[in-house]
Amino acid sequence: MTRALAAIGLASAGTVRVLRERLDAAETRADALSTQVATVKAEAQSVKSRVEELKAQLAAARTEAQASKSRADEVARELAALQSDLSRSRAQVQELTAKIATWRTKGDRIKVKLARAERAVQVANEHLMSTETKLDLVEAAITVLDTRTRRPRSGSASPASDDGQVT
Repeated sequence: MTRALAAIGLASAGTVRVLRERLDAAETRADALSTQVATVKAEAQSVKSRVEELKAQLAAARTEAQASKSRADEVARELAALQSDLSRSRAQVQELTAKIATWRTKGDRIKVKLARAERAVQVANEHLMSTETKLDLVEAAITVLDTRTRRPRSGSASPASDDGQVT
């Protein structure tokens, strides 16, 4: 009978029921899949938004990296200039240190010469004092001799005393 119904395009009630159950199951499955598709579409939209955010962050990071690289290059140039200045300054310090040592040596020599000159002046002053004392003694002796020689030879006006002074 199934064949006869199938020949005219009809189906048996069992077959219709089975087919309806399959149809209901397929519709349920289709609804579930539609829900899943909607969820996946929503998630895809969320992922797209996140991807756009990440692209924007990446572009900002690249811009920042380029700016940082430019600043690093500038700092490297400044560092090179400062190192060059430091090298020149060190050379100047060495040169000035050598000059200071030379001047100290000259100063020490001058101090030695000054000490010798001071000692020579001191010795000269002592010699001068000694010579002045000797001259004072010679002058006194001359005065005494002069006084004695000027005494009158005969008993005239002012006799000299025994100590050599005229009275």
